Amino acid sequence: MRKVNIYIYNPIKGPIWTDAIMGYVLETVINKKTYTSDGFMYITNTTRNKAELIILSTALKHLKEKCELHIYSDNDYVSSYLANGWPMQWINNGWMNASGKPVKNAGEWQKTLILLKGNEVYFAVQEKHIYTAWAMDFVGRNYNFIREKQGDEVHSIEIL
Repeated sequence: MRKVNIYIYNPIKGPIWTDAIMGYVLETVINKKTYTSDGFMYITNTTRNKAELIILSTALKHLKEKCELHIYSDNDYVSSYLANGWPMQWINNGWMNASGKPVKNAGEWQKTLILLKGNEVYFAVQEKHIYTAWAMDFVGRNYNFIREKQGDEVHSIEIL
C-alpha cells in the first residue's frame, strides 16, 4: 500500500463564520523521489471545521488507489471525531447526534467518510507542518487570483 502524506492548510482560527483560502499538499515517494501536488480554494461563509472537511475531501478525490494516509493538520476536529467513533454513531442514528439534533456538516462528513473508506488512516495534529510556511507564502502572493476562482481548485503549477 502506497504511503501518501496530506498536509492541510487552514488559516481559520476559532468558531467564526468567515471567508478564507484553504489548501492541501499531497506528498508521496516513488523510487526514492518525492512527488507533490497541491490545491487551494477560496471558500465563503464557512467555519474552521467545515473548511477542514471540504479541503480534506478535495485532497482525497485526487487519490487513484487506496493508500496508507498520514494526514497533518493543526485542527483535531476530524481526527478526534473519528477516534471517538462518532461518525458510525451518526450513521446508525440517521445523521442525528446524541442530543437528537442534526449533525453539523453532515454532508461534508458523508463525502469525507466515503473517500477515507478502505484507506489506512493516521492523523498528526500539530501547530505547523513542513508545508505551512510555503502555503502561507503562496496564498499571500496569489490571494486575488485564488479568490477570483470562487470555490474552484487552484494548483500552484497553474500560476507559475
